[in-house]
Amino acid sequence: MKEVTKVTAVTEAKPKYVECYVIYLTFMHGDADYYSHEKLQYETTEEMIEMYNFLVRCHNHFPHGMGGDDGYWDVEGYESITDAEQEDDGSWYDEFFPRDNEYCSGHATVREFKVKYYGPTGQEFDVAFDS
Repeated sequence: MKEVTKVTAVTEAKPKYVECYVIYLTFMHGDADYYSHEKLQYETTEEMIEMYNFLVRCHNHFPHGMGGDDGYWDVEGYESITDAEQEDDGSWYDEFFPRDNEYCSGHATVREFKVKYYGPTGQEFDVAFDS
């Protein structure tokens, strides 16, 4: 055993998420060329449910998949939830959805999403939904 000359306090790391919901979202680009991931944090149940329901509508909007120029512009809530703006040429612009790829004007596909709740100590819980 060695003698000690310096002491360093070991402290616990603070949790990243506390008393909030996090939606883990996966986008598919192209024909599964690659996937990107986002985390959306919500403090209230109401805000989380609004986004969750919007994502369900997006997921169901293209039951057989999307083409390169397809997007979620026609999905209920698109403009208000994504803060989208319509351009002079009639196209839509938003910073919420990634583009499918650099050659297409459409959105990447909402592939999957799940919700977790983080308690007062940062402990993670699964979230169940009722219709």
